[in-house]
Amino acid sequence: MLHTDLHSAGFVLDPEYNFEAYSLSTNEEVMSGLCNILEKFYADDVDKQSLALRQLNQFRAGSGISSREMVKTAAKKMAAYSWWVTFGGCIPDLQHVAVKVLAQV
Repeated sequence: MLHTDLHSAGFVLDPEYNFEAYSLSTNEEVMSGLCNILEKFYADDVDKQSLALRQLNQFRAGSGISSREMVKTAAKKMAAYSWWVTFGGCIPDLQHVAVKVLAQV
């Protein structure tokens, strides 16, 4: 099975999977892959890396606009990167990474 940091980040950031219970229990390998991607995107800026991880908590909690049922439904019908462009504005540092990662996977 093919596994890369990009695939890990894509899984964690894909909104379609975020609203499913099993996505919240990602394993160490998957989270390590996401952290590697954040370190690449925000090289030499640990504060930005940390901020993106805090924003990940907001995303995974389904708070703000992502708590709306229509937004959750859109996650199943829209391309993942398109969902982030449309709804990710409240967590811009993570949005930046998500759009770039999800446009590639």
